[in-house]
Amino acid sequence: MRRALRAFNLAGRLALLASFAPMAAANEATQAPPSLPSATSQLVPPTDTPLGCNVQVLPKPLIEIDVRPTTKPPIDRSLNAQQLTYVARQLGSQHSRAGRVLGLTKVRFSYRVGPIRFAAAMDGSTLCLHPSDIKVQLQAAQEVLIVKTSDAGSCWDAAILEHEMKHVGYNNQVVRQAAGILPPRLRTISGIVHGNDTQKLAEALAKRISDIVAQALTEGVDAARTRHAEYDDPRNQNSNRLRARCIR
Repeated sequence: MRRALRAFNLAGRLALLASFAPMAAANEATQAPPSLPSATSQLVPPTDTPLGCNVQVLPKPLIEIDVRPTTKPPIDRSLNAQQLTYVARQLGSQHSRAGRVLGLTKVRFSYRVGPIRFAAAMDGSTLCLHPSDIKVQLQAAQEVLIVKTSDAGSCWDAAILEHEMKHVGYNNQVVRQAAGILPPRLRTISGIVHGNDTQKLAEALAKRISDIVAQALTEGVDAARTRHAEYDDPRNQNSNRLRARCIR
């Protein structure tokens, strides 16, 4: 027995920023980017707690994940150090409190879930609802801001850009890693149909799928925050190498 149900579409956003304050401008830029409110406590429990159906006997859903990192972010060199520091402070960058900000990477993580299509199938004598098709889009939209300079090919300009592109790479890892961990989590989604509550159950399962996607992104952002902070730590040899090569 199978019944087709209407498709569901859901979406959400997260935000994170990272900044670069070279040693010549700030010697104590060691703090991590500002914390995001954790979504973990607001989410449905992880997918190791199925809602009563044996997903091993149900048809496996077709899962398509469209990953959209930013490999070539737009570069904005229109702001001087004072203006860039002001922008960083408005965005809540903790690095801006330590001194002038000469580079800033802005990223907005977004996800779109849908369409999600559901079908009903029998698990023995139990009528189960399960997703038959799940489409997910994960995006890291980024922009790099570098302090305005009279010489776009200067040592500092190149060093700041190289540093910021490292942050861009960390942010791209978030969506790529989320895409890797989502399929096994999403394949455990199912629920037992009681009475005529099929549509209501489908809505609850669609919300759970969206929460699982948001949780995967949140986990990735938490891990990226640590990588950003470690890279911006003045004790980081690679970071120091970029800074030291422009100090003669």
